[in-house]
Amino acid sequence: MTDIHSRLSSIEARLLRLEQTLLIDAPGQAPAATPAPPPVVPDEPSAPPSPAPKPSPESPASGQPVAATRILGWGGAIALVLAGGHLVRLAIDVGWFTPLRQVGLAVLAGLGLIGAGLWLKRHDRQYAALLPGVGIVILYLAAYGAHVYYLMIPAAAALAAVVVISIASLWLGRLFGSSMYALFAVCGAYATPLILPVLRAGILDLVIYYLAWNLTFAAFSLWEGSRRTYMLAMYLALAGFDVVWRDSGAGHWAFAATHQLLQFLLFAATTAAFSVRHRQPLDDGLAWLHGLAALIFYFLEYALLERYVPDLAPWIALGSAAFVLVLYFGARRFLAGTQAGAALAATYTAMVLFHAGYLESLPEAWTPWVALFLPGALAVSLARYARIPGPAVPFVIVVAGVFSLNYLRVMLDLGMAGTPGDGALPTAYAVALYLGYAVSRRVPALSGFGPVTLFAAHIMAMAAATELDSGIAVSLVWAVLAVACLVVAIAIDDRLLGRSSFLVFIASALKVMLLDLSGSGTLTRIATLVILGVSLYVGGWLYQRLVTRVRPAS
Repeated sequence: MTDIHSRLSSIEARLLRLEQTLLIDAPGQAPAATPAPPPVVPDEPSAPPSPAPKPSPESPASGQPVAATRILGWGGAIALVLAGGHLVRLAIDVGWFTPLRQVGLAVLAGLGLIGAGLWLKRHDRQYAALLPGVGIVILYLAAYGAHVYYLMIPAAAALAAVVVISIASLWLGRLFGSSMYALFAVCGAYATPLILPVLRAGILDLVIYYLAWNLTFAAFSLWEGSRRTYMLAMYLALAGFDVVWRDSGAGHWAFAATHQLLQFLLFAATTAAFSVRHRQPLDDGLAWLHGLAALIFYFLEYALLERYVPDLAPWIALGSAAFVLVLYFGARRFLAGTQAGAALAATYTAMVLFHAGYLESLPEAWTPWVALFLPGALAVSLARYARIPGPAVPFVIVVAGVFSLNYLRVMLDLGMAGTPGDGALPTAYAVALYLGYAVSRRVPALSGFGPVTLFAAHIMAMAAATELDSGIAVSLVWAVLAVACLVVAIAIDDRLLGRSSFLVFIASALKVMLLDLSGSGTLTRIATLVILGVSLYVGGWLYQRLVTRVRPAS
């Protein structure tokens, strides 16, 4: 067969060449394009092409139900609850239901919804989870109502019922794979002290109750792998305990303060343990949510300690900041050096240092001197230890605010009575600012602060000169300062420094014209005008050299 096919192909090729020759020789005919030779037919038939796959029908999504489905499901469940509520209301109005029957029917309704959800679970687990959730809420209301409203069961029985319902809610959450049940359990457990008076009778019972649930929800959150459980418990525990303790009038502030501190340490440790266990560092949004809880704890705890032990309050606050830093660096070590959570630790530490360290612990007379050295200490620390700029921002804000506040106090001489060496402070601040400007010229990241620092230094230097008794001496110092700025600007090729000297020249001229010449003797006026004239003339000459000889700043 191969021979036959080959010969047929050869004959066809010869015929094609013959036809081309005849067409070329014919007058007025253009040569036709040579068609490609036909493909050789193989001896064996090729395999038939595989049929295209049939489009499979769209399968239902295996994840969470769509929003519309959840809305309809919740709407149906709530409608059933409302219908039951109206039925109970009607039964009460006509005298059908006694209190015992009302509570009993509520319990049966809650259990029935849980049972229906468990039965429907084999068909659609996520959608069936709605019914047991409503059932858990009904059981909580039945337990509260049976004790508080109807006085049918003692407080111990109501408390035991709440414990059983909460544990059942956690179990249902694991069974249905939904964190909604854990949130129901958290809300039900922490609402109990607000509803049941029995827990407000003694501080020890209240502390044990909160600590037991704190440990339970922290452990469950680590096991479940969801931060929402311990985060909600953290907010409700910190704020709820303070409300219940103050409302109960139980006293024993030391127990309350110790308990709040233990709650803070427990949830802080849970945060770090969760990040390490599940390899999930805190992102920015979670960091701010945790930071808000830390802020609530700090001010609740500090207000309590300041009332009873004001001397120990700052030290306990500083200790909490140290604990947060230890947790951060420990988690960072296990998470391969990640910087996640650094902003939270830095913000809390900076806040504690500012409030407990600066405002509460430092004697007011020494605050201007401490503020003078803070920028230098921060710059050295950042140069040595900081690796990324983000965590440094809270410290920069705090230091800049403290320094600016004390700068205004020193310049305007506000509240400086009793400050050691207050006369030397203006000169010290001026020198520090000039050094800061010099550093900003060498560090590109700080170049944006250079102009503000330089003009603040000029203003403080002129304020320092006003401490002199003689007006002529003040004018002389200002003139020397302006000329010195121009000389240094030429020496170090700094156009900004040279231009800034105009501030001093203008201030000096205004001072002479408005203050020094009025009411002064003739000799004083002559001396003042001579100082002003010489300084202005020398300044103009030096500025001309600055413009013509100094290269423009890049």
